[in-house]
Amino acid sequence: MQVIRTHLLAQQTPVSQRREIKLKLVRNLYRLGFSAENVRYLFRIIDTLIRLRDNENIQFWETIRELEQEAEMELLTTFERVAIERGRTEGLQLGKQEGLQLGKQEGLRLGKQEGLQQGLLVLLSTRFGLLPERITQWVRSLTDIERLNVLLMKAITAPTLAEFERNLDQTNTQ
Repeated sequence: MQVIRTHLLAQQTPVSQRREIKLKLVRNLYRLGFSAENVRYLFRIIDTLIRLRDNENIQFWETIRELEQEAEMELLTTFERVAIERGRTEGLQLGKQEGLQLGKQEGLRLGKQEGLQQGLLVLLSTRFGLLPERITQWVRSLTDIERLNVLLMKAITAPTLAEFERNLDQTNTQ
């Protein structure tokens, strides 16, 4: 009934003042206890009956967003608002902790990877002398820890650098 009255009033009002009439109607619907979902449903009808210019439409929707936030907050008890804020805070803290844990795990993995790369290079240069740059770069490019461990064992048992390089070729194809 209120929607029809507002429509009739809007027809008698200059276009420049219709935004205020439309806003007043929506505010009243919230005051009467309509949910945001019901207001949006009724609004399809309201929007068809009371048209606004583009620039006024933008201002209208900004105001509606503010009203919906206010209405949502008014419908919550203090206890519910505190619980929501506490949930947000705890969620943020949990997210930070999970991020730190993942960061630690990644740091440990990288540390282990770099340690194995360096160990392999030291072992090879100790056993076979100055290493060709291609081998040094290839070892530094390895990221698979299992593969680095296998190559470390092969470096211990390889009788020559050439034999170790053949092992490299074999592990590349596996």
